[in-house]
Amino acid sequence: SAMNSTAANAQTGTIAIGAVALNALTDGGVNLAIGHQAMDAMTQGDYNIAIGTDALGGATTADGIDKNTCIGHYSMDGTNAGTEGNVAVGYGTLSANMTSAAHNNVAVGHLAGNAITSGEKNTFLGSGAADALTQGDLNVAIGHNAMGNASSTDGIDHNVIIGAYAGDEIAANALTQAVIVGYGAGSGVLTSAASGIVAVGNLALNSLTSGQRNTAVGYQAM
Repeated sequence: SAMNSTAANAQTGTIAIGAVALNALTDGGVNLAIGHQAMDAMTQGDYNIAIGTDALGGATTADGIDKNTCIGHYSMDGTNAGTEGNVAVGYGTLSANMTSAAHNNVAVGHLAGNAITSGEKNTFLGSGAADALTQGDLNVAIGHNAMGNASSTDGIDHNVIIGAYAGDEIAANALTQAVIVGYGAGSGVLTSAASGIVAVGNLALNSLTSGQRNTAVGYQAM
């Protein structure tokens, strides 16, 4: 049943609706869980919102699981070592096993940011946006599959990538401080040697793999 383990007075302001929602909670107030198994394994945590099947469902015994908003089936359903301030909206958003370093991420869209484990302060908007990135900080990816192939290397930081399929071949390269705007812009296999590029326009710099601080503006520029 919902809130089956909650101790007296430990659940002030908490609402649980759904089979086994908040079932393990023992200490945590002002949580809202709606959906089958929503926040069902979390034992402590405050000010969280989880709406959808298994939303925030992997959160367990770690302290510091606070102020997260998860709306969508299986959003933030991986194990959780104490993250806070994340916003996950859409099916499977931010659904990897997250460490205590993964704070203040925003992911909106089907599977957006669904591999993040330790990155923080990232903003992902669009279906499949940055869906392979595991670590990386202060990135912005907006558009279908924008930054979609960036993966497991540390140092993929401070990039702004806007447009469907923009910057979608970074893979495990530590690209940083790139600004890429436009459909398919910067869609070559960008290595760390391409850091600092500016590509604005559909397919701008779409074949570049290395070469720092190039600026290309216009349709198919460079």
